[in-house]
Amino acid sequence: MAHPAAPASETASRFHFPSAYTILFALIVIIAGLTWVIPVGQYERVASEALGKDVPVAGIYAPTDANPQGFFDVILAPIVDCP
Repeated sequence: MAHPAAPASETASRFHFPSAYTILFALIVIIAGLTWVIPVGQYERVASEALGKDVPVAGIYAPTDANPQGFFDVILAPIVDCP
């Protein structure tokens, strides 16, 4: 017995949304790639008595050493503890 032909609109939309694991892995890969592109640096901070915390000083940005993520860092990202 042959199956009835599916309507044209049903066969055209065969998109399946990716799983949560696929989306998370894609985000990890994208963010790891950005560690090679975005420059790394930090502002000097001073204690603010009014706010009760350290605040950055405007205009004093200093580049720091980069830590670009490699292939094994991406693979181990979901299972290695972050410091």
